[in-house]
Amino acid sequence: MIRMKQIFFMVLLTVLVGCVTTQKAARPNSPKISSKEAARIAQEFANRENLQDEFVIAKPAKIKKELTLGSNPHWIWQVYFPSKERSRLKFYKNTFLMIEVNASHGTVENWSRR
Repeated sequence: MIRMKQIFFMVLLTVLVGCVTTQKAARPNSPKISSKEAARIAQEFANRENLQDEFVIAKPAKIKKELTLGSNPHWIWQVYFPSKERSRLKFYKNTFLMIEVNASHGTVENWSRR
């Protein structure tokens, strides 16, 4: 019986020490701008970079909200614009311009051709 109490005490102590020492994960900020606002910011950026020659900037094809992880987790809006060359061929996979807009600050973080 004493051995059982010792084992129970050691398990309880291990669990409590483990719970105290675990660090809480950083929580991302909630998005402050809407998807429409992110699309407008992305359109302004694409026009500033003269990307309207390659891509259809008038209306985004898709807008996704993504959570970036790491030391500074935060929400971003990924705004996709279709390519002008392949916009007529609906059955063929389009190449897209993807612009990432920070959902809390409203700044462009990254952009790429996909």
